[in-house]
Amino acid sequence: MSPDDQPTIQAGIDAAIQGDTVLVADGTYTGPGNRDINFSGKGVVLKSENGPEVTIIDCQGDSLNPRRGFNFNSGEDTLTKIEGLQIINGFSVNFSLYNIDQGGAVRCFSSSPVIRNCLFSSNSSVRGGAIYCKNSASPLIESCEFSNNFSYHYGGSLYCEDGGNPVVSNCAFNNCSSGAHAGSICIARSSPTIRNCVLLRPIALQNGGAVFIQDDSKPIFEGCTFYGASGGTGSSFFINQRPGKPSPTEPLFSKCIISFGTGDSAFYISGAAPSFLCTNIFGTIEGDWSGPIASQFGIDGNFSLNPRFCDTASDTLSLISDSPCLPELNSCLLLIGAIGSGCSCCDEPGDADDNSDVNVGDATYIVKYIFQSGTAPPCCDQSDADGGGDVNIGDANFIVEFIFQSGAAPICPNPGLLACP
Repeated sequence: MSPDDQPTIQAGIDAAIQGDTVLVADGTYTGPGNRDINFSGKGVVLKSENGPEVTIIDCQGDSLNPRRGFNFNSGEDTLTKIEGLQIINGFSVNFSLYNIDQGGAVRCFSSSPVIRNCLFSSNSSVRGGAIYCKNSASPLIESCEFSNNFSYHYGGSLYCEDGGNPVVSNCAFNNCSSGAHAGSICIARSSPTIRNCVLLRPIALQNGGAVFIQDDSKPIFEGCTFYGASGGTGSSFFINQRPGKPSPTEPLFSKCIISFGTGDSAFYISGAAPSFLCTNIFGTIEGDWSGPIASQFGIDGNFSLNPRFCDTASDTLSLISDSPCLPELNSCLLLIGAIGSGCSCCDEPGDADDNSDVNVGDATYIVKYIFQSGTAPPCCDQSDADGGGDVNIGDANFIVEFIFQSGAAPICPNPGLLACP
């Protein structure tokens, strides 16, 4: 089915039966029937024909006419899916009506659909600028991008409340913000899983530049990259367990990079007990492993080193080939953060000792490294003089031939190809 068959997206869903797929043709969809869409519990797939860049739901919401893209409130499960849509200009703000204040683009109440390969941009709400999850709502949110969404109070892009436990994977949260708490994600009495996600430059004017966690919550952050968060208290995280609550707040951070926050220290923690495994916290102006988390520095694979991103000026957060967050260069032997190697540290091919000159000393450096347990090259890529993908005696010979026998000049290997033995 497609909008060629039905006048609106809602009409297409209404006409569908369990198990149907409603295909949405390219275009920008506005007006009644193309916003505030409700599946009424049907297990139907709503899918664009050609992806979110060309299939746009423009909610056209504003202060006089609050509108969102979708309202899941009829017990939908993983048989209900939205895929490949761009949802913009949702505005769910009405301080006198609580349910209107939830989710600028998508509201999930006691419902757990699949939301895949969607773009959310310029949506606003009081709670959850883009998506709101409450009352055991546990959607699967996969391969989505959240950009420039805003919350007036909690969660610039995502708010999880009262058992709202989504699994969010392979998503990017870019430049989202809150007028109060949690520039990207707010969690209250919930335990979502956030996996392999990037949170770039979130801003909260009060607490938790990236994430705000409070009361009876046990979220898991696994393999995520946080960069450039800014918050008043807790530049990246504000974690609070208020007195008298029945269950502890115990977030887990595993294989994460939390970097270059501005404002307060990286974490503000009160009454909560976060734990860390193989996590790198670095570059926070007011402190990295400080305060209540200081004791976890240097154990369980936790460290504080420059992650060496390829190009933060252009928001490229893949890793330079000598990053300590790459599996071959940290004690956990795991990729830390959401994105692997994307560029080479190789500025001067053949310069094994990294002294800005290729000479016989570089061949000697490689021989000592291989045969005499010498110091590892500062940049393995520069030591791989023949570009073969590893550092071995052949690279030392290659450098000698280049210097003394007019051999071929050393070259850099392809990014990500090399691991020092």
